[in-house]
Amino acid sequence: MALAGRLAALVDALQPERRVLVAIDGPDAAGKSTLVRELAELVTRPVVCASADGWHNPRELRTRRGTDSAEGYYLDSFDYAALTAELLEPFAEGADTVRTARFDARTDQPLPLRAEPVAATAALLFDGVFLQRKELKGWWDLAVYLHVPESVTMDRAVMRDAEIMGSAGEVVQGAVMARGCVAAGECSVRRAGRRRRPRAWARWMSR
Repeated sequence: MALAGRLAALVDALQPERRVLVAIDGPDAAGKSTLVRELAELVTRPVVCASADGWHNPRELRTRRGTDSAEGYYLDSFDYAALTAELLEPFAEGADTVRTARFDARTDQPLPLRAEPVAATAALLFDGVFLQRKELKGWWDLAVYLHVPESVTMDRAVMRDAEIMGSAGEVVQGAVMARGCVAAGECSVRRAGRRRRPRAWARWMSR
């Protein structure tokens, strides 16, 4: 909670006269969604919470390079065009309502359209992987990356996903592939994006 408290103070102080977009980035099972929920309770300005998990591509597109393809995981997992057009851009430009999720990856079906009202000085708290890639990094007023030991994220992933994926072994296999892809994606982000960081940027260690 100490981390959430420090971040909440940053979010409240960030351009209080206008809307701001905050990215909570990091590997799978790093605690990104948990941190967003904690922030939402602590931040005093209005908030809108959303996740990259609501912006997946359909399974056919996500797996077109193979179900074990790290390249496919990085390139094809998410619909960045829809995310930008339906959430990030209208939020930043002052729309009265935005869409916070578009697709349910577990059912492989589009979600019903639901308009989320947005206050004039709201903060968008958005969690997910690959949030500092070139398609997204220019949108964030504050980007936070959670560094978490691999042993911790693996244990969390097994506890969270073993029932859904069928076994702990399946979770571990998927997590190893995802970890390699995240590392490759981070290298790509660093190579392509050093010149254009968000207006504020932070790295946090988590245990």
